[in-house]
Amino acid sequence: MSLDLTILKQQLAPKFALSYNKQGILQLASNTENFRPIYCDFTEKKFLKRCQDKKQGLLKAVGLHKKQGLTILDATAGLGKDSFVLAYHGANVIALERHPIIFALLQDGLQRLNQFSFPRSCVGMQTKLENSLNYLQQDLSQQNIDIIYLDPMYPNRKKSALVKKEMQILQTLLGQDDKADQLLAMALKQKSKIVVKRPRLGVYLNGQLPSYQIIEKTIRFDIYLA
Repeated sequence: MSLDLTILKQQLAPKFALSYNKQGILQLASNTENFRPIYCDFTEKKFLKRCQDKKQGLLKAVGLHKKQGLTILDATAGLGKDSFVLAYHGANVIALERHPIIFALLQDGLQRLNQFSFPRSCVGMQTKLENSLNYLQQDLSQQNIDIIYLDPMYPNRKKSALVKKEMQILQTLLGQDDKADQLLAMALKQKSKIVVKRPRLGVYLNGQLPSYQIIEKTIRFDIYLA
């Protein structure tokens, strides 16, 4: 997929800048705040270390620690880090992202993978510029999706210093995520297992208790069985 920066830039507010840096990486920067630019790079050492962690809660939550070849729909892909981890460990991932700018950053990160040695499942990860609410309205049984994964943007915290500066850019760009409850409601109509990533002390989506949980230091995974 070729990226038309002219069209993408027209969708940005003046406070943002979209450009390629000296390394040829597409990045989103702020013209008004001294924030670190946002980009998608699956080759950073810290992230690769996370990919190699076979005991992380994400893998346990979806069941990849027991079964390979699962088909997972990531309905809130963002910059695709969780999708990539799942694909790295053998899942067939369909990653949905609704915002064209974030989708462009994700596509740029995936396109550069051809220069490195990664599992074929990572390079072949499917990405779709889609509104997840619309996508979940269709019957997904024909796609044989085993897991629907939801990672809605975390709610604003009372202490803004606790929110990463890069995340503040995303919150400004995307606005408040007020569709999370609807996403879960739509997902529950499907015949797939649902995994929801939440802050460790965050409220349940729709106030609905999960079938079980996997709890880590700062996050938890709420699992709803079909």
